[in-house]
Amino acid sequence: MEEKSVENKLLDFIYSKQRGKTYNASDFSYMGADEAVRKALQRLEKQGKLIRISPGLYLFPKTDPLLGIMYPSLAEIATDIARKEKLRIIPTGDQALLQLGLSTQVPMKSIYLTDGGPRNFKIGNRVLVFKPTTPKNLSLQGKISGLIIQALKTLGKDRITEEIRSKIRTLLAAENPIIAESDATLAPAWIRTIIMNIIKSN
Repeated sequence: MEEKSVENKLLDFIYSKQRGKTYNASDFSYMGADEAVRKALQRLEKQGKLIRISPGLYLFPKTDPLLGIMYPSLAEIATDIARKEKLRIIPTGDQALLQLGLSTQVPMKSIYLTDGGPRNFKIGNRVLVFKPTTPKNLSLQGKISGLIIQALKTLGKDRITEEIRSKIRTLLAAENPIIAESDATLAPAWIRTIIMNIIKSN
């Protein structure tokens, strides 16, 4: 009876919320015992009312008549997983370029560096990868400067145009210069030079 009661409470909750959002199992701990909540979530998943993204993380799907299930962005899902599992993450590659506005291409595969174990998540027709890295790569303090370092690594030294430098200058203007300088000391020498020169010229 408790499990059925929890399932009804869950249905009331998810139908009162915006579709396309993810929820942790812990969000529903007040509804009943952990085991009852877990089983209720599993039943709702089997019924197609919820989609399991990772252990304990569920999506209340939004659907389109033509496109089918409308998943959140990989950045949103990565953030939700990291928050649930108390992980540190930082996007790399095309995901870093996209988040900075240095590219408009939405990657089908996004790789995040993490202090957790290696993980692959299938999100619709896209893939989210958590890749273990060294503490140094996750010790960057600035949200913007950390992304810039990863984006520049992706582009490579020979692809840094004046247009990109100009965009980075605008982005860094919103970052605390002390934090940006500290992060720059952890970057490869050529990236450190670019960031320091921009900071000095701002």
